[in-house]
Amino acid sequence: MVISNGVAPEYDVDGNITNYDELEFAPNTTATFLQDWISRYYAAEEANLMKRTFGKLREVTLTYTIPASKFKGGFIRGASISLVGRNLLYFAEKKNVDVEQFTGTTSPNSVQGYSDLQTPTLRRYGINLNITF
Repeated sequence: MVISNGVAPEYDVDGNITNYDELEFAPNTTATFLQDWISRYYAAEEANLMKRTFGKLREVTLTYTIPASKFKGGFIRGASISLVGRNLLYFAEKKNVDVEQFTGTTSPNSVQGYSDLQTPTLRRYGINLNITF
């Protein structure tokens, strides 16, 4: 049902309509979809949602193992050196937010859909040296 005479409903402090006698109702002729109603009911309209599709290149390691023949007669039996890169590539609709760290919370003490979004994880580069005695 919809209000057909254009009079706005008035409410008391508890949210009850106080001017029913002034309102005229007619059948609702506007089609609606269940998903739209549910989104509004739970205050999670699509404009507040975020696409969580993403891709990451988390880690790349390039290792060179020094041949054992280089260490004959010494106390070192082997060695390798590695170049390491972490969080090198990040593919997402919005690159300024790391959607993997999205923590949409629904606890009773918080607002549904609230999130502590974080900036994307920083790129890191490093070198590993592995020596076997």
